[in-house]
Amino acid sequence: MNIISKLLFLLSCFFCNGQTYTFDVMTNYKINKDAYNGDIVNFGNTKNASYTMQLFNKNGILTATIYDSKNEKMHHFNVAEKFKNLSNQLTFIYEYSYDYDYSFIENYHTFRIIFFKTDNDSILKMKYFKRKKDIQVYEEFTLYVNKNEKNLFPMFQFAYLHGPKFKKAEVPYNFLVKSVQIGNKIVCKLLDKQNVDLTIEVPQ
Repeated sequence: MNIISKLLFLLSCFFCNGQTYTFDVMTNYKINKDAYNGDIVNFGNTKNASYTMQLFNKNGILTATIYDSKNEKMHHFNVAEKFKNLSNQLTFIYEYSYDYDYSFIENYHTFRIIFFKTDNDSILKMKYFKRKKDIQVYEEFTLYVNKNEKNLFPMFQFAYLHGPKFKKAEVPYNFLVKSVQIGNKIVCKLLDKQNVDLTIEVPQ
């Protein structure tokens, strides 16, 4: 999604007395796992990890969905793109909202994650269990990270682990995930990270 790397201006649509979402960071991760191979672009709030917005590009048509795990809602937008002042400008146009469909996110609300430090602060080991009481590890990861002032692990978590039903994981320190390895295979790589200033209001 090349337009994201050139994104400098963001515009949103506003409504009175609605739910307001603010975003201050954007990440673009390249995912290579199982049958999926592509980019996942997420907008997040470093002070509030209870929601994220994912941007989709299907045959050149842009859409976006806000996933609000606190209120268990999804909000869908069409996205209009214009080229202005040597940059891409995006406008988010509200379409509709709906409740979570738990049929496709079964067990995501019961997962647990355990981190293990290594001698190198830029490398973390992580074990992922699909359910709280599981003893058997579902997946093991090697995370290549950069320490950060803010906790940016949720941006990787949104993109790779469990999508809309987000549950907070306790991190050993604040970091940004640069790439992820399972066995000998790199399954996730950060392509772009930008600070943004975006506010979107969803009507009641």
